[in-house]
Amino acid sequence: MPGTEPQLLIMIPITPKDVGRVAWSAVSYERGIRPALSARVRVLSPEAGLIASIYDDRGMDVAGPNAGRMRECYVKFHDWLLQYDRAEMDHRFGKM
Repeated sequence: MPGTEPQLLIMIPITPKDVGRVAWSAVSYERGIRPALSARVRVLSPEAGLIASIYDDRGMDVAGPNAGRMRECYVKFHDWLLQYDRAEMDHRFGKM
């Protein structure tokens, strides 16, 4: 398709302690810090039933079919949530 960049999907198993390092490398690119990773980063946890899409230093999106885990994230990080889709999150998980 004209105007689109080639895409490559690479899945690399990492340990929980490495998640922060991978997240930082993706965020550092947006901040102009080197070394950095110029890529879309998604961290999947099949065990938890969650996927996190890290987009920049402002945060990440978390999604998944595990409603219990999603509610845990909603409660634990409630003060960090952006206003975008806040009404939907409040509706699904109970307004705090």
